[in-house]
Amino acid sequence: MAMSSRQHTLELQLGKTQQLKPQALECDLVEAMRTGIFISGTTGSGKSNLGLIIADLLMKNNIIVYVVDPSQVWRNSSVLRVLRMEYPMTVKWKDGTVAESTVFDVSFLTYPQRLEFVEKFCRTLLDARKKSTHRQATFVFFEEGQLYFSQGTMRSPKSFDSSVELVTNGRNFGVRYGVITQFPSSIDKLLIKITKQRYFGWTNEPNDIGYIEGIIGKEMAKELPNLDVGEFIYSYAGRNGGAMKVLVPLFEDMCSLEPRRRSAPIIAIREKSINK
Repeated sequence: MAMSSRQHTLELQLGKTQQLKPQALECDLVEAMRTGIFISGTTGSGKSNLGLIIADLLMKNNIIVYVVDPSQVWRNSSVLRVLRMEYPMTVKWKDGTVAESTVFDVSFLTYPQRLEFVEKFCRTLLDARKKSTHRQATFVFFEEGQLYFSQGTMRSPKSFDSSVELVTNGRNFGVRYGVITQFPSSIDKLLIKITKQRYFGWTNEPNDIGYIEGIIGKEMAKELPNLDVGEFIYSYAGRNGGAMKVLVPLFEDMCSLEPRRRSAPIIAIREKSINK
Protein backbone atom coordinates (compact mmCIF):
# COMPACT_ATOMS: atom_id res chain seq x y z
CA MET A 1 0.00 0.00 0.00
CA ALA A 2 1.14 3.55 -0.57
CA MET A 3 2.79 5.46 2.25
CA SER A 4 1.53 8.92 3.08
CA SER A 5 4.29 11.41 3.81
CA ARG A 6 4.52 12.52 7.43
CA GLN A 7 6.51 15.34 8.95
CA HIS A 8 8.29 14.64 12.20
CA THR A 9 7.32 16.80 15.19
CA LEU A 10 9.78 18.63 17.43
CA GLU A 11 9.04 18.44 21.15
CA LEU A 12 10.50 21.47 22.93
CA GLN A 13 11.37 21.25 26.62
CA LEU A 14 12.85 24.12 28.60
CA GLY A 15 16.46 23.51 29.50
CA LYS A 16 16.76 20.40 27.32
CA THR A 17 18.00 19.68 23.84
CA GLN A 18 15.32 19.42 21.18
CA GLN A 19 14.07 15.86 21.06
CA LEU A 20 12.35 14.25 18.12
CA LYS A 21 9.02 12.63 18.84
CA PRO A 22 9.07 9.04 17.52
CA GLN A 23 6.85 8.30 14.55
CA ALA A 24 5.45 5.03 13.21
CA LEU A 25 7.96 2.63 11.69
CA GLU A 26 8.49 3.11 7.98
CA CYS A 27 9.96 0.57 5.57
CA ASP A 28 10.06 0.78 1.79
CA LEU A 29 10.13 -2.86 0.67
CA VAL A 30 10.67 -1.89 -2.96
CA GLU A 31 13.80 0.03 -2.01
CA ALA A 32 14.89 -2.83 0.25
CA MET A 33 14.90 -5.13 -2.79
CA ARG A 34 16.94 -2.56 -4.68
CA THR A 35 19.56 -1.41 -2.19
CA GLY A 36 19.16 -3.49 0.97
CA ILE A 37 18.72 -2.60 4.67
CA PHE A 38 21.22 -1.53 7.33
CA ILE A 39 20.45 -1.81 11.07
CA SER A 40 22.76 -0.91 13.95
CA GLY A 41 22.46 -0.55 17.71
CA THR A 42 23.99 -1.69 20.98
CA THR A 43 22.94 -5.03 22.48
CA GLY A 44 19.37 -4.73 23.74
CA SER A 45 18.45 -1.79 21.50
CA GLY A 46 15.92 -3.87 19.54
CA LYS A 47 17.81 -4.24 16.26
CA SER A 48 17.15 -7.96 15.81
CA ASN A 49 13.48 -7.41 16.64
CA LEU A 50 13.39 -4.80 13.86
CA GLY A 51 15.08 -7.29 11.52
CA LEU A 52 12.43 -9.88 12.36
CA ILE A 53 9.61 -7.44 11.59
CA ILE A 54 11.16 -6.55 8.22
CA ALA A 55 11.75 -10.25 7.48
CA ASP A 56 8.08 -10.95 8.18
CA LEU A 57 6.99 -8.13 5.86
CA LEU A 58 9.24 -9.46 3.10
CA MET A 59 7.93 -13.01 3.47
CA LYS A 60 4.36 -11.73 3.29
CA ASN A 61 5.35 -10.32 -0.11
CA ASN A 62 6.50 -13.76 -1.33
CA ILE A 63 10.19 -13.09 -0.78
CA ILE A 64 12.41 -15.86 0.59
CA VAL A 65 14.39 -14.69 3.62
CA TYR A 66 17.65 -16.27 4.74
CA VAL A 67 19.37 -15.27 7.98
CA VAL A 68 23.00 -16.04 8.83
CA ASP A 69 22.95 -15.82 12.63
CA PRO A 70 25.98 -16.30 14.91
CA SER A 71 24.14 -14.67 17.85
CA GLN A 72 21.35 -17.24 18.44
CA VAL A 73 18.89 -14.32 18.52
CA TRP A 74 16.84 -15.67 15.61
CA ARG A 75 16.76 -19.34 16.53
CA ASN A 76 13.56 -18.98 18.59
CA SER A 77 11.75 -17.29 15.71
CA SER A 78 8.22 -18.52 15.17
CA VAL A 79 8.14 -17.57 11.48
CA LEU A 80 11.39 -19.02 10.11
CA ARG A 81 12.72 -22.54 10.33
CA VAL A 82 16.15 -22.91 11.92
CA LEU A 83 19.07 -25.04 10.72
CA ARG A 84 21.99 -25.55 13.11
CA MET A 85 25.21 -25.56 11.10
CA GLU A 86 28.02 -27.87 12.18
CA TYR A 87 31.52 -28.57 10.90
CA PRO A 88 32.49 -30.18 8.55
CA MET A 89 29.66 -29.12 6.26
CA THR A 90 28.50 -29.13 2.68
CA VAL A 91 26.29 -26.33 1.37
CA LYS A 92 24.22 -28.02 -1.29
CA TRP A 93 20.47 -28.16 -1.97
CA LYS A 94 18.19 -29.27 -4.75
CA ASP A 95 18.10 -26.53 -7.41
CA GLY A 96 20.87 -24.74 -5.52
CA THR A 97 18.95 -23.06 -2.69
CA VAL A 98 16.62 -23.76 0.21
CA ALA A 99 13.03 -23.37 -0.98
CA GLU A 100 11.74 -21.76 2.21
CA SER A 101 12.80 -18.96 4.53
CA THR A 102 15.49 -20.23 6.88
CA VAL A 103 17.74 -19.16 9.75
CA PHE A 104 21.23 -20.65 9.53
CA ASP A 105 22.44 -20.87 13.11
CA VAL A 106 26.23 -20.62 12.86
CA SER A 107 26.78 -19.93 16.57
CA PHE A 108 28.46 -23.32 17.08
CA LEU A 109 31.08 -22.61 14.42
CA THR A 110 34.42 -20.95 15.04
CA TYR A 111 35.12 -17.55 13.50
CA PRO A 112 37.05 -19.01 10.50
CA GLN A 113 34.31 -21.59 10.01
CA ARG A 114 31.64 -18.87 9.97
CA LEU A 115 33.56 -17.03 7.27
CA GLU A 116 33.87 -20.26 5.31
CA PHE A 117 30.16 -20.93 5.62
CA VAL A 118 29.21 -17.44 4.42
CA GLU A 119 31.59 -17.76 1.47
CA LYS A 120 30.13 -21.14 0.46
CA PHE A 121 26.55 -20.03 1.10
CA CYS A 122 26.78 -16.82 -0.93
CA ARG A 123 28.65 -18.55 -3.76
CA THR A 124 26.11 -21.40 -3.90
CA LEU A 125 23.20 -18.95 -3.89
CA LEU A 126 24.65 -16.68 -6.58
CA ASP A 127 25.74 -19.54 -8.82
CA ALA A 128 22.28 -21.13 -8.60
CA ARG A 129 20.56 -17.88 -9.52
CA LYS A 130 22.93 -17.17 -12.39
CA LYS A 131 22.15 -20.58 -13.92
CA SER A 132 18.39 -20.37 -13.42
CA THR A 133 15.81 -18.51 -15.47
CA HIS A 134 13.43 -18.57 -12.49
CA ARG A 135 14.91 -16.27 -9.88
CA GLN A 136 12.82 -16.24 -6.74
CA ALA A 137 13.17 -12.86 -4.99
CA THR A 138 15.46 -13.47 -2.02
CA PHE A 139 16.69 -11.40 0.92
CA VAL A 140 19.70 -12.38 3.05
CA PHE A 141 20.19 -10.95 6.56
CA PHE A 142 23.73 -10.98 7.94
CA GLU A 143 23.46 -10.79 11.74
CA GLU A 144 26.69 -9.47 13.32
CA GLY A 145 27.57 -8.06 9.91
CA GLN A 146 30.93 -6.69 11.07
CA LEU A 147 32.25 -10.26 10.75
CA TYR A 148 31.83 -10.16 6.96
CA PHE A 149 31.88 -6.46 5.96
CA SER A 150 34.69 -4.92 8.02
CA GLN A 151 36.55 -1.79 7.00
CA GLY A 152 38.13 -2.12 3.57
CA THR A 153 36.14 -5.22 2.60
CA MET A 154 34.12 -3.50 -0.12
CA ARG A 155 37.12 -1.92 -1.81
CA SER A 156 39.64 -4.74 -1.71
CA PRO A 157 37.94 -8.11 -1.21
CA LYS A 158 40.37 -10.94 -0.69
CA SER A 159 39.64 -14.52 0.30
CA PHE A 160 35.97 -14.26 1.25
CA ASP A 161 34.49 -12.12 -1.50
CA SER A 162 31.23 -13.88 -2.40
CA SER A 163 29.39 -11.88 0.27
CA VAL A 164 30.70 -8.68 -1.32
CA GLU A 165 29.54 -9.86 -4.74
CA LEU A 166 26.10 -10.60 -3.27
CA VAL A 167 25.90 -7.02 -1.97
CA THR A 168 27.22 -5.34 -5.10
CA ASN A 169 25.85 -7.62 -7.83
CA GLY A 170 23.11 -9.76 -6.30
CA ARG A 171 20.35 -7.41 -7.41
CA ASN A 172 20.86 -8.58 -10.99
CA PHE A 173 19.82 -12.06 -9.85
CA GLY A 174 16.97 -11.18 -7.49
CA VAL A 175 19.04 -11.29 -4.28
CA ARG A 176 19.29 -8.43 -1.78
CA TYR A 177 20.71 -8.11 1.71
CA GLY A 178 20.31 -6.74 5.21
CA VAL A 179 23.24 -6.07 7.54
CA ILE A 180 22.69 -5.98 11.31
CA THR A 181 25.48 -4.94 13.66
CA GLN A 182 26.23 -3.56 17.12
CA PHE A 183 29.51 -2.09 15.84
CA PRO A 184 28.62 0.31 12.98
CA SER A 185 32.07 1.96 12.98
CA SER A 186 33.53 -1.45 12.12
CA ILE A 187 31.43 -1.70 8.94
CA ASP A 188 32.85 -0.51 5.64
CA LYS A 189 31.27 2.89 5.03
CA LEU A 190 30.84 2.13 1.33
CA LEU A 191 28.35 -0.60 2.23
CA ILE A 192 26.36 1.83 4.41
CA LYS A 193 26.50 4.42 1.63
CA ILE A 194 25.04 2.15 -1.05
CA THR A 195 22.37 0.87 1.35
CA LYS A 196 19.69 3.55 1.09
CA GLN A 197 17.53 2.58 4.10
CA ARG A 198 19.31 2.68 7.44
CA TYR A 199 18.11 2.29 11.00
CA PHE A 200 20.43 3.50 13.77
CA GLY A 201 19.56 2.40 17.31
CA TRP A 202 20.84 3.37 20.74
CA THR A 203 24.57 3.72 21.30
CA ASN A 204 26.77 5.81 23.57
CA GLU A 205 30.03 4.67 21.97
CA PRO A 206 31.86 7.84 20.80
CA ASN A 207 33.48 6.11 17.80
CA ASP A 208 30.11 4.81 16.58
CA ILE A 209 28.36 8.15 17.12
CA GLY A 210 31.09 9.98 15.23
CA TYR A 211 30.93 7.44 12.42
CA ILE A 212 27.15 7.67 12.12
CA GLU A 213 27.29 11.47 12.35
CA GLY A 214 29.03 11.47 8.97
CA ILE A 215 25.96 9.73 7.53
CA ILE A 216 22.94 11.37 9.22
CA GLY A 217 24.43 14.67 10.38
CA LYS A 218 25.42 16.08 13.75
CA GLU A 219 21.94 17.03 15.00
CA MET A 220 20.40 13.62 14.37
CA ALA A 221 23.48 11.84 15.76
CA LYS A 222 22.95 13.69 19.05
CA GLU A 223 19.76 11.66 19.47
CA LEU A 224 21.55 8.29 19.51
CA PRO A 225 22.53 8.21 23.25
CA ASN A 226 18.99 9.30 24.19
CA LEU A 227 17.08 6.64 22.27
CA ASP A 228 14.92 4.17 24.19
CA VAL A 229 14.70 0.45 23.41
CA GLY A 230 12.90 0.08 20.07
CA GLU A 231 13.61 3.64 18.92
CA PHE A 232 15.71 4.19 15.81
CA ILE A 233 16.86 7.04 13.62
CA TYR A 234 15.54 6.09 10.17
CA SER A 235 17.64 7.49 7.34
CA TYR A 236 16.34 7.14 3.80
CA ALA A 237 17.48 9.46 1.03
CA GLY A 238 14.28 8.78 -0.94
CA ARG A 239 12.04 9.99 1.86
CA ASN A 240 10.72 13.56 1.92
CA GLY A 241 11.88 15.25 5.11
CA GLY A 242 15.09 13.28 5.54
CA ALA A 243 15.93 11.32 8.67
CA MET A 244 13.36 10.77 11.42
CA LYS A 245 12.98 8.94 14.73
CA VAL A 246 10.75 5.86 14.55
CA LEU A 247 9.39 3.51 17.19
CA VAL A 248 9.50 -0.22 16.47
CA PRO A 249 6.86 -2.45 18.12
CA LEU A 250 7.74 -5.86 19.51
CA PHE A 251 7.25 -8.53 16.87
CA GLU A 252 5.18 -10.62 19.28
CA ASP A 253 2.86 -7.66 19.83
CA MET A 254 2.48 -7.19 16.09
CA CYS A 255 1.41 -10.82 15.72
CA SER A 256 -1.22 -10.49 18.43
CA LEU A 257 -2.79 -7.32 17.06
CA GLU A 258 -6.12 -7.55 15.29
CA PRO A 259 -6.19 -5.96 11.79
CA ARG A 260 -8.28 -3.00 12.97
CA ARG A 261 -5.62 -2.11 15.55
CA ARG A 262 -2.65 -2.27 13.21
CA SER A 263 -3.29 1.25 11.94
CA ALA A 264 -3.05 2.73 15.44
CA PRO A 265 -0.46 5.48 16.02
CA ILE A 266 3.01 4.46 17.23
CA ILE A 267 2.65 0.77 16.32
CA ALA A 268 1.65 1.25 12.70
CA ILE A 269 4.09 0.09 10.04
CA ARG A 270 3.90 2.31 7.01
CA GLU A 271 5.26 0.19 4.21
CA LYS A 272 5.56 0.46 0.48
CA SER A 273 4.63 -3.04 -0.56
CA ILE A 274 6.08 -4.80 -3.53
CA ASN A 275 3.68 -5.29 -6.42
CA LYS A 276 2.88 -8.98 -6.75
